[in-house]
Amino acid sequence: MQTDTDKLFCLLLSGPDTSLWDDAALGVANMTQLMPSAVAMADTTVVESLCSIAVNESVDWFYARVNALRALAALCRLVPKAAAGAVQPAAFGSLRTITKRCER
Repeated sequence: MQTDTDKLFCLLLSGPDTSLWDDAALGVANMTQLMPSAVAMADTTVVESLCSIAVNESVDWFYARVNALRALAALCRLVPKAAAGAVQPAAFGSLRTITKRCER
């Protein structure tokens, strides 16, 4: 039975309510355990949303940003399309800024 919960988490990630991003990112990470959900999420803009949350300086680091990185890693591990999206110039460039900021 499909509940579309996976797509709901993706919508929350791209929405304006930043207080829901940490739970939505954790939800994406947990939903990747179900392969059909992982594939469905990879067909949305979830990779771009997760990358933008991970590099957003105004977002709480421990909850939302770490959960976004966890979800991104889980998706990329299981779904080649998500991994391909993460290495696109815009997404990968934003992720590189995390490393550059940490090196300072």
